[in-house]
Amino acid sequence: MIGFNIHRTVYFDNNATTQIRSEVLKDVSYYLKTSYGNPSSVHRPGFKARLILENSRSMVARCLNCKSEEIFFTSGGTEANNLAIQSLCLNSDSKKKHIITTSFEHSSVLDSFDYLHSKGFKVSYLKVNSSGFIDREELKKLLDKNTLLVSIMYANNEVGSIQNIKTISKLVKENGSYFHTDCVQTFGKIPIDLMELFNVDLMSISAHKIHGPKGSGALFVRKGVPLVPLIRGGHQERTIRGGTENLSGIVGFGKAAELICKENVSCSKKYFKFKNRLFSKVKKIVNQVELNGSFTNSLPSTINLYFPGVDNKQLQAYLSINGICTSIGAACSEGENEYSPVLTAMGYSVQRASQSLRISFGRFNKLDEIDYFIKILQRFFEDDEQVNFVNTDFVSDEVLNSEEFFIIDVRWEIERKIFKGFKQAHQFSVLGFRKMLDKIPNDKKIFIYCQNGMNAIFAAFYLKSKGFKDIYVYHFGLTGLRHLIDSDVETKK
Repeated sequence: MIGFNIHRTVYFDNNATTQIRSEVLKDVSYYLKTSYGNPSSVHRPGFKARLILENSRSMVARCLNCKSEEIFFTSGGTEANNLAIQSLCLNSDSKKKHIITTSFEHSSVLDSFDYLHSKGFKVSYLKVNSSGFIDREELKKLLDKNTLLVSIMYANNEVGSIQNIKTISKLVKENGSYFHTDCVQTFGKIPIDLMELFNVDLMSISAHKIHGPKGSGALFVRKGVPLVPLIRGGHQERTIRGGTENLSGIVGFGKAAELICKENVSCSKKYFKFKNRLFSKVKKIVNQVELNGSFTNSLPSTINLYFPGVDNKQLQAYLSINGICTSIGAACSEGENEYSPVLTAMGYSVQRASQSLRISFGRFNKLDEIDYFIKILQRFFEDDEQVNFVNTDFVSDEVLNSEEFFIIDVRWEIERKIFKGFKQAHQFSVLGFRKMLDKIPNDKKIFIYCQNGMNAIFAAFYLKSKGFKDIYVYHFGLTGLRHLIDSDVETKK
């Protein structure tokens, strides 16, 4: 289809998740084949499982240069953040009711602070500048005798800016407050020494960001920090986190931590080389391109670029159908958000945020993938065969029932049997799409949707190449339109 590459995959979305390493997969597979005991059981298989659990804990602890007993395993970074923030604040004997965070944290931190606000806590939000850094003088002014906790991420997941956590945590500790840092994006990318960062009380990390398995994370809790469980019903993790441990995930986490911490210095050098090469080549194609955040004082694996006048959804989709995986920074699987709230928190306009793209590298990326990215990017700017990407708000009864629109449902038959579509839609086969072009009127606007978004994108660009003009594509998948389909079903009843 008009030169799209559906056979090559270039994964530049490693801040979202990473490919599991073969060494990690080998250890996980071996564990699943040879060990089945519950670590809490008092018999030989249970003892063996306990030994495996504690060995993995030690591997993670060595990577952070902390004590094994200070590592508590969780289901991931989100749970670790919730446990650190809510457990400390809601169950502390302290009468302090003031907590501080930044305006561009991960949603698991921001949502936890919103929840605590509803429970009577006073919440202060530190601003960040256009490079993604807090003002330490502002932090000094906000800190008072009533401040219980400060939570500031080590490195931002969208622009990569690295905060001076050593200095920040010192300020917090001098005030007599606790300090937590979300280290999910930082862990494994730059060295972390918790003996040196001795003022950090709590730190969240995750396995799937370092080429480990999903569903496994950890919270570092310095000795003496008071926590109680959020998940009750068991004595696991020294009573802090009830429930049988996800031992296969923990095994993978331990191995991934062991490997990545031996390589993070060399990998960082490689990533910075990639970052420098990509940015310099992009500037030759797009003179107006700008960097969001800092180039040097940031994660070497992360670069966030602003393409003036370019719809980031359209650019991301064009890259995607050519096998290149990137991110626009927003969690928009349901089509709710079209821009990154991180960028607007940094003072950038909504327009700029909706014209920005995040690229993040991992250990499996190669230098020639940068050149392929540049090749496809150049084709995008030379190609005027673009389409209109729409969000959930666009898809209304007015559009679906309008005589101006021709609605196309491009899905597999099995998908139609499982999921209802719109009654107004004309059903097109995925494999037979090209043979059905004569059914599409040239004088109408075309609206296309599919089950997961990708088939609709392919179909839209293909129709554009065949001379069709007004094409609108909903690329979030049918799940994001479920409320409209369900309301239609209710109306029939």
